[in-house]
Amino acid sequence: MKHKMDRPSLVIHIAIIVWIALWNALALALHHHLEGLPFRGWAFFISVTFYYFMEEPNWKKKMASTFFGGSVGILFTLFLVLVDVWLEGMGVSHVVGVMIPLCVVLIVLIMGKPYCPVLFNSIGFAYFVITTMPGVVDTIVEDTIPYIVSIGLGCIILCGGCQLMTKLIADYYTKKAAKAAK
Repeated sequence: MKHKMDRPSLVIHIAIIVWIALWNALALALHHHLEGLPFRGWAFFISVTFYYFMEEPNWKKKMASTFFGGSVGILFTLFLVLVDVWLEGMGVSHVVGVMIPLCVVLIVLIMGKPYCPVLFNSIGFAYFVITTMPGVVDTIVEDTIPYIVSIGLGCIILCGGCQLMTKLIADYYTKKAAKAAK
């Protein structure tokens, strides 16, 4: 079944795409200047993806869940790495050293969601999975704070900017429709 998009929705979606593209271009242009700063581009840009895929209608809850869930996922990866290193130092194999904290992380994420969904959610799991990938997990100890800062900046700049544009455009079309109805 086809869904026809009305003009205000189309304008909002185009504005969001342009906003994200502008920030992406800016990050690429300033890449060399950002190298020493606590900024990690993937953590910054993926926050807006998670924000828009959430089913939550309240934008404040979505933003909190994106930031706190992502931060918890990154901290869980740090926990996994530190426990693995500690267990390996005690003579435990790497596989067992990973499986023990992995089980703890999954239990906490699954069991914690009903009690505190802002912290324990699918966004946290997604950031956890991403940060356990080779190349990212290798630097998790020194990059934990930059990742969390980047999620926060992504929530404020990308998600906040998109939310503000959505409100401004919706208000414009609401006023336009009210004026046309008079």
